[in-house]
Amino acid sequence: IKYLWQLAGGQHIESVFIPEERRTTICISSQVGCALGCAFCATAQMGFLSNLSSGEIVEQVLRVQQDTGRKITNVVLMGMGEPFLNYSRVIQACRIMSDPEGLAIAAKKITISTVGVVPRIRQFADERQPFSLAISLHAATQPLRQSIMPIADKFPLDELIDSAVYYTRKLRKRITFEYVLLDAVNHSLADARALIKLLAPLKCKLNLIPFNDTGLGFRTPSESKLKSFVDILEAKAPFAVTLRKNRGNDIAAACGQLYAQSAADEKPRFIAAKTKATGMV
Repeated sequence: IKYLWQLAGGQHIESVFIPEERRTTICISSQVGCALGCAFCATAQMGFLSNLSSGEIVEQVLRVQQDTGRKITNVVLMGMGEPFLNYSRVIQACRIMSDPEGLAIAAKKITISTVGVVPRIRQFADERQPFSLAISLHAATQPLRQSIMPIADKFPLDELIDSAVYYTRKLRKRITFEYVLLDAVNHSLADARALIKLLAPLKCKLNLIPFNDTGLGFRTPSESKLKSFVDILEAKAPFAVTLRKNRGNDIAAACGQLYAQSAADEKPRFIAAKTKATGMV
């Protein structure tokens, strides 16, 4: 279920509710738009408009709980925006969500995803934050990553991996790498070998995500191509590999598809700028 929210200033953000038999997950936004310009991501087409307050981040969870009547068990900050470019508000929101007197969601079930803001990954480790960390990788070599993710110009792949190693060793926690599969771009045998070499030193999990069409010129690999890539990794990689089930594509609620265009597209619900209804700031 995709939710379109209108903020007090008139801007729009989106969240996605993902119900399952034994858990309920919500994918929430941390910014209005995004400044990082990943080539395959719809949110990037909006550009960056503003950061959300901690209250606006938390209220996405509150409103969905109220609307569905179901307790949220898992939160992923993988919606619109780069959470680590709104670091202090995101961390405050996660603390509210995990506090027993707040939303009482287990800290380890709150996952913050970053495309690789290296200084913040190190800060996250130094602060020993209890929340889970995911890194949007999408390429196993620096030239390829630069071509689809401009962040790689500022924070090269070797620096990103160094920060991930720092995190896993300091906290002794597993890190998740997200890898969107783009047809004829990043799923060759050479890509698989490069991925294994890159991630082998890390305590990690690799989450493969079939590309969701965003009208930006990329395509999803065929089922046979997906299977071949997964089979190679599962046979050779020393880390866990999962292939995410493609959900939400039909309502533009899947990974990379969140683009809150306007209230003309769908009727928005409302989130107060300072969430007065909940008393959170």
